[in-house]
Amino acid sequence: MGVWVGPDGESVLAGLNPGDYSGGINSDLSKPLPPLPPDKVLDDLNKKFQPLRQELVHADQNNSTMDARHIEEYLAVRNQQKTELQMQKDRELSRHQNDWAARVELNGKVSGVLTDYHYYGTGDIGGTPEEDSVKRLEAIITGGKASLPPDVDSLFSRFSMSRDRWWSLAADRYT
Repeated sequence: MGVWVGPDGESVLAGLNPGDYSGGINSDLSKPLPPLPPDKVLDDLNKKFQPLRQELVHADQNNSTMDARHIEEYLAVRNQQKTELQMQKDRELSRHQNDWAARVELNGKVSGVLTDYHYYGTGDIGGTPEEDSVKRLEAIITGGKASLPPDVDSLFSRFSMSRDRWWSLAADRYT
């Protein structure tokens, strides 16, 4: 929340980065989300990339040419690495958008105001928030009990396809 003042001196109340209307309450808003686990796929790609990069630098320093297969592998790993980095960035942004406690903390650090707000409901089409989200919010405010949905990582582990297979399907979106 803030006030934006235009070049003409006029002002308007501004809600910057309030999220989308379609967000539900899927976690305890009073507590930050637990940290994401390390990205094993990205770690593995970094391990593959480093020796290929060193070989490229060595070839460049010696005015020689890298083996064509290694160049192809270097480019493939680099593209996979870029894709995985973008996917990680998207996951982190999405996670931050849904981590209300962390958003309040960050807003307090940068503005001195410990507050945040989100649009809530079903958006421009009208309607009401989902009943389970209302129950969770009421339980958070009153200290009551409400069941939370399983976290994304536990849902992901229930998928029958491996993360590598999912990555190969999703990679087309980013390349």
